[in-house]
Amino acid sequence: MLRKTKNDLIKRYAVRNNGIALKQTLSTLLPVFALTYAGIAALEVSLLLTAGVVLLLTLFLLRAFVMLHDCGHNCLYESPRANKIAGFIFGVVCGVPQYVWSRHHDYHHSTNGNWEKYRGPLTVLSTQEYAELTPKQKRSYARQRKLFMGPLAGFLLFRV
Repeated sequence: MLRKTKNDLIKRYAVRNNGIALKQTLSTLLPVFALTYAGIAALEVSLLLTAGVVLLLTLFLLRAFVMLHDCGHNCLYESPRANKIAGFIFGVVCGVPQYVWSRHHDYHHSTNGNWEKYRGPLTVLSTQEYAELTPKQKRSYARQRKLFMGPLAGFLLFRV
């Protein structure tokens, strides 16, 4: 029963539709531009108001990045060309070159699970490799995987 429900949902929503894609694109980009303007204008009013606007802007930028990802997989618009154009625009908005990101992401998909070729953006050691580390290396390994290191790791991932 659950499998049938899941498959029905996939069939209903996995079909690309240019009209829906355009609606999603506009309902993401227009708020990004409006919130960017509002954030700049809010600086004159209140830092608390600015922080609220920036929080909303961050959520829309996250949505824009997800759509950039979908364009890279050619699953937002019906044609690859439309996905490239939309992906480029989302890339500009997100500050991520879509073509370069898509190539790296394709590599991730083609080698995912093959530790000899790719271990992801944050190398994960096997238990045997971890056991061979010195105590100082083990502390460093654990520190690098703390939650507060996430923003730095994200920055470094996109810097390369």
